[in-house]
Amino acid sequence: VCSDGWLVDLYQSTLNVGFLVGSIAIGYLADRFGRKLSFLMSCVLNGIAGILVAVAPNYVSLLVFRTLYGFGVKGGWVAGYVLITEIVGVEFRRTVGVVYQMFFSVGILLLPLLAYFITDWRWLQVAITVPYIVFLSYYWFIPESPRWLLSQNKRSKAVKITRDMAKENQRSLSKKIETLSDDNADSTTASFMDLLRTPKMRKHTFILSFNWFTSAVVYQGLIMRLGILGGNVYIDFLISGLVEFPAAFLILFTIERIGRRLPFATANIVAGVSCFVTALIPDGGSSKDA
Repeated sequence: VCSDGWLVDLYQSTLNVGFLVGSIAIGYLADRFGRKLSFLMSCVLNGIAGILVAVAPNYVSLLVFRTLYGFGVKGGWVAGYVLITEIVGVEFRRTVGVVYQMFFSVGILLLPLLAYFITDWRWLQVAITVPYIVFLSYYWFIPESPRWLLSQNKRSKAVKITRDMAKENQRSLSKKIETLSDDNADSTTASFMDLLRTPKMRKHTFILSFNWFTSAVVYQGLIMRLGILGGNVYIDFLISGLVEFPAAFLILFTIERIGRRLPFATANIVAGVSCFVTALIPDGGSSKDA
């Protein structure tokens, strides 16, 4: 029923509320209790909330479970991103960060294929929840961030993990590894206020926050409105995932050569112009037959 269309939007909005709270809460917990533990706890929450979404008896409970699901999903994403970028060397962090993001696009490619074969939304929800249970096995395969361990004055554990990494990669470590330390370990704990403390930081925080807000709104709008022109929603969703890969590869090959600001500005200009041009394209069904 068209009059109930807002219920679909509310369904997605509750997920975004979970994203907002989860990114802040798990971000704090990752600093307090470690990246690895926060990631694993997010996976536990995702597994439980995902199943609850699938068996929700009514719309209200569905919204509640969906919010919890969003909390865990975004929290796990934040903790995982920080963990993986702190495990690798400084020179590889940018590449690893981009590749990590690319797997979001891989998920978009796989989702329409799953939805095509699993037509019941409850079983589809179960299918996309199963990986979170599998992720719990990472407890035995992924170490804690050595950088976080140093910040907590746990130098011996950080050194052991670093030595194990070097052995796995067949690299030798300097003897200075025994004096490894974090210069910020004894400093005052960072807070959100640090992002607003100086005029320059306030400016940068506002610009980047506004850009991310705009990008998220546009992205969500495009994804949620797939198929409104009468096309095949599965193919449209698949294409939306495919077009993200050229952008990711372009960023990989440009940020180290020409910096960040030019690709950042160019991408936003192209996206803005594309949205305006799309809005000017007449609806296919509005033209009269000759």
